[in-house]
Amino acid sequence: MAKSVIAKETSRETPETATDGSRLLPYLLPASVFLSGAVIMVLEVLGTRLIAPVYGTSLYVWSALIAVTLLSLSIGYWLGGWVADRFPSPAVYFAIFEVAAILVVAVRFVREPVVVATLALGLRGGAVAAAAPSSGRR
Repeated sequence: MAKSVIAKETSRETPETATDGSRLLPYLLPASVFLSGAVIMVLEVLGTRLIAPVYGTSLYVWSALIAVTLLSLSIGYWLGGWVADRFPSPAVYFAIFEVAAILVVAVRFVREPVVVATLALGLRGGAVAAAAPSSGRR
């Protein structure tokens, strides 16, 4: 038993001997977290520009965007932690990152149908419902 533990410990790759690109991981993870945070801030501001032609830029619109952004971040962090606990792999992390990028691009195409569908909800309800697709869910 002790022999197999020693064999496992000596066969581990160190960052200096890694050949699969994992040497870059300590640099890529913080950079991706920084980049995703910046994108979320930009999407929050752009969300106002997307729904302003219909609902204006009132306190309700800004409050709705901030609330939806924080709710989306909370759900994303919870779901991300759940996935990371079950699939602790850099490939899974970066695959989720790529799916999030595709969803950000999709905001442009769902904006108009969502805004039209939320018109009947009025200023308060419509602003919250319209802010949901433009919050940049992670």
